[in-house]
Amino acid sequence: MKTYRELMVELARRLDQGLPAAVVIVVAGQGIGQTYVGCKWLFGRDMHGKDPIPLPVLLGSISGEAGVMPDWLVGAATDAANISFILGEVSVRRYESPGGWVDLFADLAVPVPSLLVCGGGHISQPLVAMGAMAGFQVTVIDDRPQFANRERFPTAYRVICQSFGPALAGLPVNSSTYIVVVTRGHRYDEVCLRAVIGSPAAYIGMIGSRRRVAGVLAGLVAEGVAPALVERVHAPIGLDIGAETPGEIAVSILAEIIHVRHRGRGAVMSLKKEGGYGSRGN
Repeated sequence: MKTYRELMVELARRLDQGLPAAVVIVVAGQGIGQTYVGCKWLFGRDMHGKDPIPLPVLLGSISGEAGVMPDWLVGAATDAANISFILGEVSVRRYESPGGWVDLFADLAVPVPSLLVCGGGHISQPLVAMGAMAGFQVTVIDDRPQFANRERFPTAYRVICQSFGPALAGLPVNSSTYIVVVTRGHRYDEVCLRAVIGSPAAYIGMIGSRRRVAGVLAGLVAEGVAPALVERVHAPIGLDIGAETPGEIAVSILAEIIHVRHRGRGAVMSLKKEGGYGSRGN
């Protein structure tokens, strides 16, 4: 058993690592179930594990005045947490017990995804604005004061005017971090990639022509970076939508990030591909 403070510290630690957690609380009960009102559990789950639907893992619990929790109650809490992980929503469900019932409240705590943009150029401006609109906590890094300032990026969570290497070394990167490298030259691209390529980031993308990208990635392999890490890099960056302007390129980059985040199929959704609107009926 843990104290409430210990449970909250564990929850904060897990969110800092970019991992979700489910909180389950007994909010009502009757008969023997009334004894356990106020009991709390914290469950984790490795969302990047090999299993399609990994089972919840109990991280800690608080028994309140109930003492030791019976197996049926822990099982009910585990089921409520699993449903919360799968559906991603708040729920209250009733579970029958020997001699009564309990109502379990379950809520899923999900880390806010962060978008880390290396470079403050013309593509970064619309990318940062759209990233913030899409719900990302956006950080911009550039070593030039005229490109790294609040006037240029008013919707960014954080704007850092510092050399790329030191700036990246001081930032937390976890499995909910999406990194975009759009600096002004391949020398700076390499600095950024070296700093983040071994991180647990969910996405690392780098802009550039195929020739330039191939040269940068080959250089990293020649320096001893594992090929498996290099293959993680999305480069050239973005979905192939024929983008040409900075705004269009930003759209293609954010679309790829959303595609990776939600494991999308990337298929066209228009009804036209299924024979036109009339084929769907009224």
